[in-house]
Amino acid sequence: MKSANISTFLKKYTMVIVLVVVTLFFTWKTGGRMLLPQNVNNLISQNAYVFILATGMLLCILTGGNIDLSVGSIVCFVGAVGATFMVNKGMNVFVTIIIMLATGLAIGIWQGFWIAYRRIPPFIVTLAGMLMFRGLSNIVLDGFTIAPMPENYLALFNMYIVDFFHGDGLNITCLLFGIIVALIFVAVTFRGRATKVKKGYAVGPASSDIIKCAIISLVIVAFAWRLAQYKGIPYLADLNEQAQNRLQLIIKQMQEAECVNDELKEKNQMAWVQAMNSIHNRAEEIVIHELVYGEDV
Repeated sequence: MKSANISTFLKKYTMVIVLVVVTLFFTWKTGGRMLLPQNVNNLISQNAYVFILATGMLLCILTGGNIDLSVGSIVCFVGAVGATFMVNKGMNVFVTIIIMLATGLAIGIWQGFWIAYRRIPPFIVTLAGMLMFRGLSNIVLDGFTIAPMPENYLALFNMYIVDFFHGDGLNITCLLFGIIVALIFVAVTFRGRATKVKKGYAVGPASSDIIKCAIISLVIVAFAWRLAQYKGIPYLADLNEQAQNRLQLIIKQMQEAECVNDELKEKNQMAWVQAMNSIHNRAEEIVIHELVYGEDV
């Protein structure tokens, strides 16, 4: 019986176990940098769109085992439309965001129409959408990167919840939020268990729910603790501004050293784009090691 329970546990929580193992491995290989407060914050900021896409994809899977192959191309197309309006047309940021949301919604309705009313398999519809919107993205962008984005748009992703308790070296508001989320999770878990018992459904031993709640709550609170430490460190308050200034300086120096100038852009735009992408990537690596890890490059 115990071996059967272990087998069931492993099947149910395989992805969670793998995630823990991968996190521990990279924490070890990076000397603990993987779980630095700012790195945890960066992981959330840089992958927020993946969480949103994954939520939408989950709904597709739950409603009949469907899948959306076009989601990446749609994100690219909507982003291209937004960048064109904000940068090239000078449109208001918030109006542009509304247009982007409306564009994504319209695309979803369009593809949903063919799936729900014309009974075309989702695989075929979204495969066509993947190719179509990838091509439309290239048309909108004309093969180039649009930059830089407006400062007030970038500021939306560099703001943090104000610490109402003004903690010294620790964002108490963030930590309390994590504790509240953990308590809500525990309450929902045991309320669900009580509902099942009341209706006569079979439930597992209470000890398994207690252990699960304890582990997940601990992870949530630890996660909130690391995030709370990020804005609790005084010198990190203006780190983003420091990083941007340092990045622009390094890019300018590399352009001059490697002769990546307007003359090259006029002669060979593709070579100029490739060179600028390489410079930008290398400059970002330098800034990350200097300001985040405190290393000299």
